[in-house]
Amino acid sequence: MSQVLDSHELWQRFDHDQVFLSELAGLFFESSGLMLAQVSEAARCGDRQTVMQVAHSLKGVVSNFAAKPAFEAARRLEEVARHDNLARMTEASTTLETEVQRLCIALDQISRPGMQGWATVGLSLIHISEPTRPY
Repeated sequence: MSQVLDSHELWQRFDHDQVFLSELAGLFFESSGLMLAQVSEAARCGDRQTVMQVAHSLKGVVSNFAAKPAFEAARRLEEVARHDNLARMTEASTTLETEVQRLCIALDQISRPGMQGWATVGLSLIHISEPTRPY
């Protein structure tokens, strides 16, 4: 199983700012469900343009969190939709949903230590390392 995110890179990107990471993770928790629902519905309806747009947006958002598997899943879905492969869009959107869920669980653990609970399933899927703190 691949690492959900690179915690060292994540802390570098957020300059070890727990509050900022928590705020951005919270926004991601709120928006990711809607974005995934949009992708799922668009894939089901064969709306390639919407799939490409939302997958592209998700690709940018998850890159903020150094989440390579979620980034690659979004990139793959965008590519599948671009090349008019309707049969594989649903499969790729399911993969993206799985990776985003894994990312949410990891972010929940990292961004709110001692206050986990946003996501409560699949914890055994996560492989993250503790951040090195400069203080």
